[in-house]
Amino acid sequence: MFQGTRLLFIWLGLMLPAVALADVVTMVRDYTYNASENDSKVSARKAALQQLQVLLIEEVGVQVQSRFDQQQRLEGEDFSRTVQANYQTFARALTKTRILEERWNGETFYLKAEVEVDPDGIGQQIAALVTPAIKPGVSPCETVRLAVVAELKKTPSPARNQRLTEYALQAPIDNDCHRWQYAVLSSLKGSRFPATGYRSWLFEEIAASADHELPQLLPRVISFVFSDLHHTQALSDKEWQQLQQALARVAADRLKRVLRALTNASVRLPQNPAATTSAGRSWQSAALLQQQIDQLLLAADNGQVGKPALSRAALLSLWLQLLAERQPQLMVELLLQRGDQIAEVTPLVQPLSRFYETLIKAAEPSPLLPATDEALHWLLARLESAPQTLSRRQASALYFLLELQQRKLKDKAQAREAEAWLSRTIKPYPQFWATTIAGQRTSEVTKNLWFIRYQLPGAEVCQPQDCAAALFRDNSNSELQRYAQYLEAYGERAAVAEDQVIRKLERLQVQRSSPYRGTLKKLMIQVLVNIHSRDKQAHQLLVTSLEDFDHRVPDAAAAALQQLGDVALAHMIELFPSQSPLVQRRMVKAMGKMAADKTIVSFLKTVPTDNDHMRFAVEDALMAQSR
Repeated sequence: MFQGTRLLFIWLGLMLPAVALADVVTMVRDYTYNASENDSKVSARKAALQQLQVLLIEEVGVQVQSRFDQQQRLEGEDFSRTVQANYQTFARALTKTRILEERWNGETFYLKAEVEVDPDGIGQQIAALVTPAIKPGVSPCETVRLAVVAELKKTPSPARNQRLTEYALQAPIDNDCHRWQYAVLSSLKGSRFPATGYRSWLFEEIAASADHELPQLLPRVISFVFSDLHHTQALSDKEWQQLQQALARVAADRLKRVLRALTNASVRLPQNPAATTSAGRSWQSAALLQQQIDQLLLAADNGQVGKPALSRAALLSLWLQLLAERQPQLMVELLLQRGDQIAEVTPLVQPLSRFYETLIKAAEPSPLLPATDEALHWLLARLESAPQTLSRRQASALYFLLELQQRKLKDKAQAREAEAWLSRTIKPYPQFWATTIAGQRTSEVTKNLWFIRYQLPGAEVCQPQDCAAALFRDNSNSELQRYAQYLEAYGERAAVAEDQVIRKLERLQVQRSSPYRGTLKKLMIQVLVNIHSRDKQAHQLLVTSLEDFDHRVPDAAAAALQQLGDVALAHMIELFPSQSPLVQRRMVKAMGKMAADKTIVSFLKTVPTDNDHMRFAVEDALMAQSR
């Protein structure tokens, strides 16, 4: 492309007299464009056509370049850059193209075209460009910037990279006169064409740059290094030493951005731990990242990281926060190994909570879960033993973990494991969770249920007998439901109110059915299960509940009888003959789901099977017992 620009300068020398020098020149050329992953058919076609035009003008310009040099009509390199700055617009405006053939297979776009070039029109455009490159009143900074911007607009090529490198090496990197350096750095990053000498100059420039430039410069240099396709080693030992020295000059409150660039350049565990090259960039191994962390922690001991210098504890805390974003496994390992060195643990709450949330939401159990669970308990133990004020977001992040497990309680397959998780995660840290739950934006009922179920300190709620007594008062439906929920949350501790629970369930059965009464019945039934009631009347109420019109109640009663098992079995057998056929079938199904018991099998074999419904129920129950 740049060679083609030089060819246009030759035409300039020929055409300055503004005389018609030649008729339209027609040429047929083809070009095959190798598409990238991001190319569509439309973008590939556009790129193929542009490259074909560029190559054609370069080809035509070869002869004109020699004539142009002889006539010396241009003023060296400065004027050359001026013409090149307008090259793309110039080429599009003066070239007429007719597509003869095109093919697209998803990877390459083949284009064959007939191109007409009008030398007179080109001459007019070039004549318009023959003006001084530096206009009066334009600063040298602006002049260079405009030249660089023009270069950046050109199609990538080896010559373009060479010229950008030349511009860069002649000026420092700063945000004043030479802000364009960052655009050059971004353009050369990941280029398939080399930029000879640019990388080594970058590291020299790091040492020469002002301290306030480093937070912006260092992350971009690191990104450039790991996108450099022309070096086999992502980051050399010398370059790492230069980075370490520069980190001592970076403002402490802006170090995070620089260190994040290193984590982003590392292979994410538990993926392949070896350094790889993919998607146009290199990756360093997680093991190498850990070595870099160790070296920086040692440097922090000597006051050589950050300005003012960060302590080891502060730097370690910062690393843990960053690792949670891309290297959570490494974060967990580092936390368990060196967490005791950290005084302030609150910055770790959200990163660790987010990672733990990801693991428990996963469809399959993660091998990282045990270590992460250990890290979570380490964090909770620190917060329990040395209370630290959490922000609302931090507290909510931990509370959300409880909510995720609470949702699993509704799934029979996950309920037992979820309840065990909640119990071992909440009960050892009562003071922390009491404070955290109390501060959540949720209903008081929800908060009280957490306090009751896990016996957290500071609960302002009725005791079991008082809650049961409130069920017989003239309270609203919502109030009655709230007291019933509290009783259910007390678990085995509600046994002191067993008589009251039985009486309430008995009364509910004779009252007209309604949605809220169905909910109350379910809660009373669950209380009887929680306290492992052996009362015959309680078992009789469970049996009669199998005939309730609200489908939720029979389901709850059948599940309760199944859970009570042999505790209720004798009374079930005794009550069986007096029940309706529907209740009997449901009792048979519940017996079939109980733990294998010879008494159940013997009884089922005696049940009359006068109709198909009962016969099928008995057969299924016997089959279930045999398993």
